[in-house]
Amino acid sequence: MARPRKFETDEARANVLQAFWRSGYESTSLSDLEAATGMGRRSLYNAFGDKHAMFLHALADFRRSVVEGNMRPLKEPGAGVAEIRAVLDGLAAVGATPLGKLGCLICNTARETIASNSEVAREVALYFQQIETAMQGALDNAQQCGELSAEADTASLAHFFLGCVVSMSVLAKAGVQPVVLANIRDEAMKALR
Repeated sequence: MARPRKFETDEARANVLQAFWRSGYESTSLSDLEAATGMGRRSLYNAFGDKHAMFLHALADFRRSVVEGNMRPLKEPGAGVAEIRAVLDGLAAVGATPLGKLGCLICNTARETIASNSEVAREVALYFQQIETAMQGALDNAQQCGELSAEADTASLAHFFLGCVVSMSVLAKAGVQPVVLANIRDEAMKALR
């Protein structure tokens, strides 16, 4: 029995994301995308458009996955200090795995020439904004329930924690020892005392 087309398209789209995540936009050729998906060039174009369109889909899929997955604790009702810690714990744990060695597709993209493209720049900016907004929400909750000082500047802290998230991803890709990521997490949490 043949698989439904949606399943095949979803699987191919996930494989496109993986190919770009491993090698970046500029180093991923159409041949690489054909190999990753098992689809011919014409089928890829028909399903997803050109390489640029495929990349935009990959960025959007990655952004949704991270924001809805890794940042989920921050969006829980009443999220606060414990949920910020859970996010940083997750990043430190993933950073020590082969997946962590890929870094963050969007952080990696921000360093590529393609980042100057307006559509790509918009995806990158949206990703950072969503993480910062989720952090700010948890920090505001923490402040309202007394976990965080009333004098704390939650907007500045949200910027700081965004920086922690990005740096942990970049350092994981660079292959630092897991203790480095754990130390970043621990020092960042001290800012909330």
